[in-house]
Amino acid sequence: MKNNHKVKVSAIIAAGGSGSRMKKRGGKQLLKLLGKPVVIWTLEAFERAKSITDVIVVIDKSKMKVMKQLIAKFKIRKVTALVAGGETRADSVTNGIKAIDPSTSIIAIHDGARPLINPELIDAAVREAGIYGAVVVAVKAKDTIKTASAKGFVDRTLPRSILWQAQTPQVFKREVLQKAYRNENRHKFTDDASLVEADGIKVKILTGDYSNLKLTTPEDLHFAEAILNDKTGS
Repeated sequence: MKNNHKVKVSAIIAAGGSGSRMKKRGGKQLLKLLGKPVVIWTLEAFERAKSITDVIVVIDKSKMKVMKQLIAKFKIRKVTALVAGGETRADSVTNGIKAIDPSTSIIAIHDGARPLINPELIDAAVREAGIYGAVVVAVKAKDTIKTASAKGFVDRTLPRSILWQAQTPQVFKREVLQKAYRNENRHKFTDDASLVEADGIKVKILTGDYSNLKLTTPEDLHFAEAILNDKTGS
């Protein structure tokens, strides 16, 4: 999918999380993955995605200087702005939306800690968003999911055939996302698609990739290294 600048597509990379569950200092986005910072793997994927016009990185204010240096070192050309993150993910995305160019038609939001995203999947999500207005990349649940009571007993078992695990990118027409983010309760939602759903918009599911994992715990970093080694034949 070649953009040719007919439709301006901006990506917001949410990289402001503290990564407390990773149990490593400095934030998980700057951890080394096969010798390269996690967030750089992510940015390189968006650099290669033909549909993406420009990228806004939302990051902790204290890491902006380091981020600028990394962007220069790895020759990331699509980043047009670094924006300070907020207290919550919703605040951070809101700050990113405010930095979007007025001519942007479609906005893609992606976790900075999902470094294995495929550029072709990004392009497919953008293409689908142009048709449906709202798209979430997701994979079918592999495990049986149960709900539990407050006392820790199984309440019920959900039918696995209808369950999907949401990933990112999540891609929206600009007006859809901006309207959804006016919701005063936006901080209660765990992802952007949920917020858009609450606004009465149907969100299209695009089948994603199980390797597009979010690095949350130290084990995830090892899994990502194994996947990359497998892809490169190392």
